[in-house]
Amino acid sequence: MNNYINNTPSPSFTARNISIRKADEICRRVHQEFPVYSNTKLERFNNADKKHDCFNFINYVSSQIRELRNYYSISNEPSVNVFKMLPGLKKTRVGNCYEQASATCVALELNDYKNVGTHYLYAYNPKTKNIKDLDHVVSVVNIKTSNNYEYWNGIDTVVTKHLIKPNKDAIILDTWGGITDYANQAFVKYKSNKYISDQLEEGDKLMLLPQYQLNLSGTEKKHLAALYPKLLLNENKEKVEKAYAFSFLTVQDFPSENIEALKKNYNLINTRPKLEKVENNKSNKLNNFFKQAKEHLIQKIIDILFME
Repeated sequence: MNNYINNTPSPSFTARNISIRKADEICRRVHQEFPVYSNTKLERFNNADKKHDCFNFINYVSSQIRELRNYYSISNEPSVNVFKMLPGLKKTRVGNCYEQASATCVALELNDYKNVGTHYLYAYNPKTKNIKDLDHVVSVVNIKTSNNYEYWNGIDTVVTKHLIKPNKDAIILDTWGGITDYANQAFVKYKSNKYISDQLEEGDKLMLLPQYQLNLSGTEKKHLAALYPKLLLNENKEKVEKAYAFSFLTVQDFPSENIEALKKNYNLINTRPKLEKVENNKSNKLNNFFKQAKEHLIQKIIDILFME
């Protein structure tokens, strides 16, 4: 059955052992929590007539993604950006591999995974020394780098020292592409993908280019767990609930001072003048929210604070 909101047949998320099954379940939860239209998927329709028919819609989705990226790309700190990205994904329902990889990294951190980060997919040919950007971003856990590894600064040309061959226990989670597996096995699946394989030449080897590690603080995890409890695996929900001393079923333990902390930590008062008006009318508006909303209350509050 096709999943039309994601412009693709529902991802298979095939899995084997318990580590992959858990990672697989996290991808499913991200996929369900943040369903998006993706212009890059729409553009890859094989049927030329179908592509022509939705040409205007593809352009619309592309423009919405550009606006979304301009909206959330405000800091060099990834955790600051995801606090704006996730409400944006919920509201606009558009995004590509980068947005879904970032959302997956948040879900991984909420479920106590370590060494969580986004990585670009690259090809390297040892014979020709050619390096090729495959225009795809994935989430990776358990990745290991040497102590003297030099991260790419995002500006200079990518060279071999920036690329890494994943260790055998590294797991790739590709919510956008529907692939969850150990990196070496995921690479085999990517090579059988037409979009990737068409870019590869004989002798090319797939490599990863680390972008960032998320490293959310305890406070940030608390806010995000309250906002998106469905991202938590069932086995972790009670543990997180105890650690952060709030209930996912009520809003009494998400008081107004936490909203103040969000605004203070991420400089929203300075960057979003509308918040001053929200602050002046906060008691009336929030009282109405507390009466009318239940599970979606927190999301509605954040929509007001974060979005136009």
